[in-house]
Amino acid sequence: MCSSTHLRFVEVTESTLEFTWVPPNATVTGHRVMYGQGEATEQLIPSPDPGNRSALIEGLLPGVMYKVEIITIGFYRESAPLVGYNTTGEYMACEIAIASNDVTVNSIRITWPAAAGAVDTYSISLNPGDGDNPTGSVNSGAAREYNFTGLTAGTLYTISVTTVS
Repeated sequence: MCSSTHLRFVEVTESTLEFTWVPPNATVTGHRVMYGQGEATEQLIPSPDPGNRSALIEGLLPGVMYKVEIITIGFYRESAPLVGYNTTGEYMACEIAIASNDVTVNSIRITWPAAAGAVDTYSISLNPGDGDNPTGSVNSGAAREYNFTGLTAGTLYTISVTTVS
């Protein structure tokens, strides 16, 4: 059986790959979609119906290149895989909020929205790392806020909040 052709990724997000293909001019009884990092070892369940020409893989990691294989199944044979590669989108950073009443001469209080997906803790850091508490950790169930103290007035600081799962 001939392979499907024209694999095209139509929508890519940080956790999904959606793609289309053109099946061969033959009787198709099904498709097997395989995917994975490096090698395509995971099978998309449920498999696309014989008449489908598209599929959506969900639950992927952000910023990772995935290999996708589409195997077309006929009555007595399977095709060689149609192979494509694509990278999921990078995780979009959220905005850290700082209200004017959260800033003093030597301290700052930050808040942030909940991250999508499973999060155990948030790792917080300040650069340059001076002050009393330049790094910290906040459990996912706690209030999403952190106070930096002992800072130097007139210093430009970079603050980051990173999820840890």
